[in-house]
Amino acid sequence: MNAPVERDRERDRFLTALIRNEDDIPARMAFADWLDENGEHEEADRNRRWPAAKQWIKALCDKHLPTEEYRKKYGDDSFDYKMSIYTPYEELIERGFDTVADEWAVREKYLGIGLGASEWLCDDLREHAQTFWENWSIVTGIPVEAERVEKASFSCGC
Repeated sequence: MNAPVERDRERDRFLTALIRNEDDIPARMAFADWLDENGEHEEADRNRRWPAAKQWIKALCDKHLPTEEYRKKYGDDSFDYKMSIYTPYEELIERGFDTVADEWAVREKYLGIGLGASEWLCDDLREHAQTFWENWSIVTGIPVEAERVEKASFSCGC
């Protein structure tokens, strides 16, 4: 069989497995090894760093997820409010896509994410903007220019 065709099929099998379950770490690491074997060292490195990058962003979001202990301490109304402003990992990733692709933001070399009333998450993101965008780039595979990261902002409706 034609080597490039077989290589494409192998890549497709890895990508299909990762689409089915992006958190399949053994498959991701095997894919990274395969990428290295095929000379794609930067993409191999990104895939090896992917689990830690996703975990960092997820932990940042989940830090603001109220627990049952929070409910006991502050009551149902406060718990319900905190749940209503919680931003899950998937939503934060999606909001990153929105700003990276926004025509005005691209032209102005700007990144901005609005997070509604989630003041606490905004504060964390402001403090860790560079790390967030580095990890976001690893997770999505979309590089973000340093010039845009320097202008990054996170806003809340508070």
